[in-house]
Amino acid sequence: DAIYIPEEEYFALMEDIGNGGTLKQRDNGTLYVEKGDKYKENILRNLRLKRENVCFSVINRGTLWYETLTQEQKEELKIWYKAWLDVTDTNIIPDTPNWL
Repeated sequence: DAIYIPEEEYFALMEDIGNGGTLKQRDNGTLYVEKGDKYKENILRNLRLKRENVCFSVINRGTLWYETLTQEQKEELKIWYKAWLDVTDTNIIPDTPNWL
């Protein structure tokens, strides 16, 4: 018996499985992913890697770069940086300031 899954839902399921979730089927035939400890660990690991690649590459620029920023940009950068530091608690990836 085949189960039709819309493309968007399929990719979401595959992403969850790739993060360590387990594919399950309900009695009514619908599919879902059980998200255990391994899934949660993988999500946190992926968030940390993304933080390192996206955020730290900006934050770790030198003084010369920082001196070119306006006060408003510096404040926005502080807020963005704090949101990245909190990403493993919030699970919310902050929007990158447009000027970066």
